[in-house]
Amino acid sequence: LGAEDISPEDAGIDVAITGPQKCLGGVPGLSMVSVSPAAWARMSSRSNPLTGSYLSLLDWRHEWIEQGRFPFTPSVADVYALEATLRQAVDEGIPAMVARHRTIAHAARAAVRALGLSLWVARNDIAAPGCTAVVTPAGIEAAHLIRTMRDRYGVMISGGYGELTGKLFRLGHMGMSAHPTTLFAQVGVLERTLLDLDVAITPGAGAGAAVSALDGWSDVPRD
Repeated sequence: LGAEDISPEDAGIDVAITGPQKCLGGVPGLSMVSVSPAAWARMSSRSNPLTGSYLSLLDWRHEWIEQGRFPFTPSVADVYALEATLRQAVDEGIPAMVARHRTIAHAARAAVRALGLSLWVARNDIAAPGCTAVVTPAGIEAAHLIRTMRDRYGVMISGGYGELTGKLFRLGHMGMSAHPTTLFAQVGVLERTLLDLDVAITPGAGAGAAVSALDGWSDVPRD
C-alpha cells in the first residue's frame, strides 16, 4: 500500500492486510485489514464463529463498524500516528506516492546494473517498488558487506532470510526512504564498500546511472 496501485476489490482479494510502517512511512504497531463481503459471510457462517478475541474481525466489525466503539482498548498513540500517516498520504496523493516509489526503484535497479551486479528478480515487470534485491557478488560475504556499510559508513541495508541468507542483500526504498537522498546514500556507500572489499567496479558508475534515471525528478508537485 502506497507503492503499488492495487485495489482488493478489483483484484478479487478477500482479505488484505498491511502495516503503516512500510511504504506509507508510518510507525509500527497496528495492522490495517480489508475484508470482502464474501469473507465476512464465510466467517459469520461458521458453526462456531471465532469471537471473543482481540484478533477477532467479527468482534471488530460488530463493535467498531456497527456500534462506533472499540471492542478492546487500542494504543491511542498508535491510532493518532496512523491518522497522521494517512493524512500525509492523502496530501501527497496515492498516485504520486506510487509514482515516487516506482521511480526510485527504477533508479536503484539502474545503479545496480551499472555496477556490474546482478538483480535477484528475473524481470523488471515483477520487481518490487519498495525493495531492490541484489545477488551477493562472488568472493564476498553478504553479512560482511552489510556490516561494513553500517559500521564504517552509517548506512543500513538488509540481507536475505532463510534459504536466501548470504545469497543476496537488499536496498530498501519504502515510505520517506523512497527519495533520492536515501538512494544516493545507499548507492554511494555501496560503491565505496565494494571497493573496500576488493570488488572490481567503476567508481561513480552506480550513482551516475541513478542520476540519469532520475531525470525530471521534482519534490515540488506539478500541475
